[in-house]
Amino acid sequence: MILFYKELFDIQFILHHLVALLSAQFSLNYHVFLYFVLIRLISEGSTIFINMRWFLLSLSMKESKLYRINGLIGFIVFGLVRIVPIIPFWKKFYDYRNYSDWPQTPLFLIIICAVNAVILDCLNIFWFYRIVSIVYKTLKPGKTQKKTN
Repeated sequence: MILFYKELFDIQFILHHLVALLSAQFSLNYHVFLYFVLIRLISEGSTIFINMRWFLLSLSMKESKLYRINGLIGFIVFGLVRIVPIIPFWKKFYDYRNYSDWPQTPLFLIIICAVNAVILDCLNIFWFYRIVSIVYKTLKPGKTQKKTN
């Protein structure tokens, strides 16, 4: 797919999926940090709106009511499932140090979990910034609408 549709697969997309797959693989193989993998998996709840946006754009429906509704709901859901959980995730990760499993957890797994979480958080914050910018431009007062005759 990546070879045939290069315009759809930028470095952020590849990095996001590579980090997520590696995290899940290490977690499942070593039976550690499963809670954290599940918390991160919740973030995929926003993917349906991102995919719907792509379909609507592909169908030239950018000016439709459905496109605007999808965008608004997608903005809200993205924030709720990808941005809001960041602080509780890191609090729980910090608290995990006091659990009896922590001393037995190999250091390289702790590092992988932490680094992958930082990468995913940075990507999500960057993408949310882009989404907020789009929403702001869309709702900006004084924006002129195209008139149809």
